[in-house]
Amino acid sequence: MEPPTEERKQKLKEVGLHYCKHYDNIVRYNKPACGKCSHATYPSR
Repeated sequence: MEPPTEERKQKLKEVGLHYCKHYDNIVRYNKPACGKCSHATYPSR
């Protein structure tokens, strides 16, 4: 799966989703897991 475009990233963010580099997929943001992940792309660092 290719990483989403900036436009797609904004749409995903609006519904609480993000592209996970670790899983190479679109996933729901989970603060306990995603907040500690070095691959996290949401929220933007």
